[in-house]
Amino acid sequence: MNRTKKEQPNKTAVQLKVESLLKEMKIDYEAEYKFHPIRKWKMDYALLKYKIGIEIDGGQWLLKSGHSYGTGFSRDREKDREAIMLGWTIIRFTVNDVKKGVFEDYIRKIINKINYEIVLGEYFNNKEWKGVLGMNFDNDTL
Repeated sequence: MNRTKKEQPNKTAVQLKVESLLKEMKIDYEAEYKFHPIRKWKMDYALLKYKIGIEIDGGQWLLKSGHSYGTGFSRDREKDREAIMLGWTIIRFTVNDVKKGVFEDYIRKIINKINYEIVLGEYFNNKEWKGVLGMNFDNDTL
């Protein structure tokens, strides 16, 4: 889908790089995704198919960053906990992670692992294996 709820006129170089990488990897995402039914919280990027929220923390080294100290840091942790309670997996990266390729490597590994587990679950869910193993692998339990 690769869309934003509200087009951002002045995207940063890091945002452009993240979106370009996700598109290159053919991963559908939604930017600035409002995930909470009551609060106005948004995650930087939501991979809806996988229920993964991606946060890019950019102001850690700024003196007046709202995400590094005190209440800003606490608000981010509260937001993460609420997203987790709603079934999301939250992954946080820094701007340097994006610039140095850590983001790209990690997202590729995550998606490959998820896809492998889905295929493995489908393989073991066939009738022959169910009887032999006495177990049921479904996508919700992987």
